[in-house]
Amino acid sequence: MCLRVSSETIGSFASLIHFEGNPIFWGSNSLSYMFDSSCNCSFCLSTLKMSKVDEGVSSELNDENQQRKEKVYLSSRCGVQEFSGLIDSLSDDKKHVIEDMGFGGLLHLKKHKLKLKLCEELMMRFDVTTSQLNVHGNRLTLRVDDVVTILGLHGGGMNVDTHLGEGDEVRVRFNLGYGQIKCSNLKTDMMKDLTVGDEFRGKFLLYSMSRLLRPSTAVYVPNNYLRILGNIDDVGNLNWAKFVYDGLLEGIKDYQNKLEGTSREQSVTGCILLLEIFYLEHVNMHNVTRHSSSLPRIRHWDDKSIGTIVKKVSSLGGVDSIQVEFGRDGASCFTIEDVTAQIVQLRNEFQQEMHSTKSQIGDLKKEMSDSMSQIITKLSSIESHLEAKAANKTIEDEAVQVRTKKGELNDDAIAHEKTCEGVRTGADHTISEENMTTNEDSTNVYDKLDNMARDFKAKEDFVELSDDASSLLKASTPKGNHLVKF
Repeated sequence: MCLRVSSETIGSFASLIHFEGNPIFWGSNSLSYMFDSSCNCSFCLSTLKMSKVDEGVSSELNDENQQRKEKVYLSSRCGVQEFSGLIDSLSDDKKHVIEDMGFGGLLHLKKHKLKLKLCEELMMRFDVTTSQLNVHGNRLTLRVDDVVTILGLHGGGMNVDTHLGEGDEVRVRFNLGYGQIKCSNLKTDMMKDLTVGDEFRGKFLLYSMSRLLRPSTAVYVPNNYLRILGNIDDVGNLNWAKFVYDGLLEGIKDYQNKLEGTSREQSVTGCILLLEIFYLEHVNMHNVTRHSSSLPRIRHWDDKSIGTIVKKVSSLGGVDSIQVEFGRDGASCFTIEDVTAQIVQLRNEFQQEMHSTKSQIGDLKKEMSDSMSQIITKLSSIESHLEAKAANKTIEDEAVQVRTKKGELNDDAIAHEKTCEGVRTGADHTISEENMTTNEDSTNVYDKLDNMARDFKAKEDFVELSDDASSLLKASTPKGNHLVKF
């Protein structure tokens, strides 16, 4: 039987009219009305055609209606949808820059809406003292290594917290303006024709920290995130896995403390995406979660896969139900084949790294050998130079002594020359006197000269002096007289 109703009637009584207790969906609106599938009128035929929607879509809409009935008290600034939307809009050049910064794992984040109700239940069952999640009769320990596996972040190096603090000096370099920095403005700037450079890197880092890795409850970038931009070239070497891990535990602890109050409506800080995926990774629904073991794990979770798990868990009694097959502490939902494949992959990667390391060690040994040879050669050259310098020093000392001795001899020669000049002058004076006419007087003169000559220290100087004196006297003595020879 066909029940014809007008569009006004359908709009007014859609929630009250059912066909054999089953809702019929018309377009994107959930309209319920009765019609006869065997009727050939245009209304029933068009309605029947439009009602043939995918069974999975119908199921998902039912799930959404069910979630609307369950009050969700939790809110979060962890913007998974916004972040994945940003990644989809970026050019390949900008994605390469993100990889170079050390955040390539985040490029694999699938666009999905956080299951806040699930996260709320998980946070209430998380022990921040032991970092354990108590669900399905199991206690799972969340570790920093899980952050590396799930988000693909670097898990070594210095703590990010040591590089945090206010840093107004970086605002000009990264074109951040003054005052509070709104996260949505950073996203808008990056989606525009922003060149690949410091400004893009800085704004991406701030946006990632504020909207995904460690979001606060505000729409603005925390002021203490700015100083890290001064170390933008080395941020990839910092321990971002621990930064996210500590932020989540801090947010859960703060959330649990607030639950002791009168209101359950709370805004949580930290990356609750990590907690959500960590839980989903351990739920084993046989073939439901049998997916590739490639990393990071966020690449395998979207709205469809997450919704399937949440629906299954809910049908079995929720997160406290022991009917849900769940991985043990430290285990995962991978099948044996997945684990084996992952082990083989890791072994092959390790062997390649070892081969590369051996090659690098060989090159390093050769470089060290060449360097040692060069050092030895230089040391030998320095040694020879020092020996030559020492020898030159000895020669120089001897030369100084020779020059000193020469100077002394020169002084003596000058003194002797003056003495000789005096002797010559005296001889000339004596010979010129009138009484100097006999050999006796000449003999007296030569006796005086002989006495003076004996006072000379250098015999050679004395001989030279005597020769000069003899020549002088010979020239002035009358012929026939005999000279006294020195």
